[in-house]
Amino acid sequence: MQHAMLDVERVGAEGRDRQGIQKTSTAMQASWSFLHRGETALANMETYDLRQSIKKRFPDWPHFEVTARSSKGAMTLSARTPAAATWMAENMCQVMALIAAQAQRPLPVFPNLVTPGMSSTGRHLYYIRTLMVARARRSVPWDGWLTEELNEDKRDELAKLIADGISIELQRWSVLVHGRALSGVVVTDVGKPMPIVPSSGPRGLARVGVKFIAPWSIDGDVFAGQHTLMGYGLVRRGGEVDKTPAVVAAGLIDMAQEEII
Repeated sequence: MQHAMLDVERVGAEGRDRQGIQKTSTAMQASWSFLHRGETALANMETYDLRQSIKKRFPDWPHFEVTARSSKGAMTLSARTPAAATWMAENMCQVMALIAAQAQRPLPVFPNLVTPGMSSTGRHLYYIRTLMVARARRSVPWDGWLTEELNEDKRDELAKLIADGISIELQRWSVLVHGRALSGVVVTDVGKPMPIVPSSGPRGLARVGVKFIAPWSIDGDVFAGQHTLMGYGLVRRGGEVDKTPAVVAAGLIDMAQEEII
């Protein structure tokens, strides 16, 4: 297994666009992907259980600032704040050892560093594999979310859920000024309704396969919707509209087919 030590580097490229939006963060976002390839105990482990095992071993870990998400071949931890990225860098080897114990064997791990940022030029395609739109609470009705198609009010609510979620994410990295909200999200596919009922962890209702266009481009892992700490709501980029072949834009994003959440 290849070990790689991470430094949370500070960068100075902070440019602003004409609207005064800061374009890049001053901190690096850290993500680690542990490759189990569906062949270890980790492949059948719920993200909630993994988070609990890390919390038990490391009481000081910023568990409200790190997302765990699962796919068919990997389990990925992503920092959601600069402080979480620093903690991950300082505790990488210890966490790797814990994950290896959970998997019952050492695993290849791929660390990734990216500078969160955005630009407000061009129109860009985005895809969210599983967007959690409602929590499993009696006080939060699912009426209106369960239909194949959504009425105009629900489509507007879906667009606002996405824009608000991404805005909060970018504010955490100081890319957006606190209180600023993104606009211009146009939902092109509302997805399909699906109740999310894992064996452990939070439950709720999701829209699966949501697609939208926005007049800005973002860098880094950002999330939208409910229960994002479990990996739901990861925003995938699909390219600039005017530069993306029509066949790709229509199917928007074969690259996400293997993602579970």
